[in-house]
Amino acid sequence: MTPRPRINLRTIRKAIVAGLGAGLFAATSALGASLIDDGALGGTDIGLALGAALVAFTVTGRATWQTRNDT
Repeated sequence: MTPRPRINLRTIRKAIVAGLGAGLFAATSALGASLIDDGALGGTDIGLALGAALVAFTVTGRATWQTRNDT
Protein backbone atom coordinates (compact mmCIF):
# COMPACT_ATOMS: atom_id res chain seq x y z
CA MET A 1 0.00 0.00 0.00
CA THR A 2 1.41 3.38 -0.97
CA PRO A 3 1.56 6.05 1.71
CA ARG A 4 -0.96 8.85 1.39
CA PRO A 5 0.49 12.26 0.60
CA ARG A 6 0.17 15.02 3.13
CA ILE A 7 -2.80 17.26 2.60
CA ASN A 8 -1.66 20.81 1.99
CA LEU A 9 -2.74 23.71 -0.19
CA ARG A 10 -0.24 22.82 -2.91
CA THR A 11 -1.69 19.31 -3.27
CA ILE A 12 -5.24 20.64 -3.33
CA ARG A 13 -4.39 23.33 -5.89
CA LYS A 14 -2.52 20.83 -8.07
CA ALA A 15 -5.48 18.44 -8.12
CA ILE A 16 -8.02 21.18 -8.87
CA VAL A 17 -5.98 22.74 -11.68
CA ALA A 18 -5.31 19.39 -13.34
CA GLY A 19 -8.96 18.39 -12.98
CA LEU A 20 -10.22 21.68 -14.43
CA GLY A 21 -7.91 21.34 -17.42
CA ALA A 22 -9.08 17.81 -18.13
CA GLY A 23 -12.73 18.76 -17.62
CA LEU A 24 -12.48 21.72 -19.98
CA PHE A 25 -10.82 19.56 -22.62
CA ALA A 26 -13.47 16.85 -22.29
CA ALA A 27 -16.37 19.31 -22.46
CA THR A 28 -14.91 21.08 -25.50
CA SER A 29 -14.33 17.77 -27.26
CA ALA A 30 -17.85 16.53 -26.54
CA LEU A 31 -19.46 19.78 -27.70
CA GLY A 32 -17.32 19.82 -30.83
CA ALA A 33 -18.22 16.25 -31.66
CA SER A 34 -21.93 16.94 -31.27
CA LEU A 35 -21.67 20.04 -33.49
CA ILE A 36 -19.93 18.02 -36.19
CA ASP A 37 -22.61 15.34 -35.91
CA ASP A 38 -25.70 17.43 -36.68
CA GLY A 39 -24.68 21.09 -36.61
CA ALA A 40 -26.78 22.03 -33.58
CA LEU A 41 -26.46 21.84 -29.82
CA GLY A 42 -29.38 20.51 -27.83
CA GLY A 43 -29.96 19.92 -24.16
CA THR A 44 -28.81 16.32 -24.43
CA ASP A 45 -25.55 17.38 -26.06
CA ILE A 46 -24.84 19.86 -23.30
CA GLY A 47 -25.74 17.30 -20.64
CA LEU A 48 -23.38 14.74 -22.15
CA ALA A 49 -20.60 17.33 -22.36
CA LEU A 50 -21.09 18.27 -18.70
CA GLY A 51 -21.06 14.59 -17.75
CA ALA A 52 -17.82 14.05 -19.65
CA ALA A 53 -16.31 17.10 -17.97
CA LEU A 54 -17.35 15.88 -14.51
CA VAL A 55 -15.87 12.42 -15.08
CA ALA A 56 -12.62 13.87 -16.43
CA PHE A 57 -12.38 16.31 -13.52
CA THR A 58 -12.97 13.56 -10.97
CA VAL A 59 -10.59 11.00 -12.45
CA THR A 60 -7.76 13.44 -13.14
CA GLY A 61 -8.15 15.27 -9.84
CA ARG A 62 -8.09 12.00 -7.91
CA ALA A 63 -5.05 10.68 -9.76
CA THR A 64 -3.22 13.97 -9.28
CA TRP A 65 -4.18 14.06 -5.60
CA GLN A 66 -2.49 10.69 -5.06
CA THR A 67 0.75 11.75 -6.77
CA ARG A 68 3.46 12.92 -4.40
CA ASN A 69 5.01 16.36 -4.72
CA ASP A 70 8.75 15.91 -5.24
CA THR A 71 9.62 19.49 -4.45
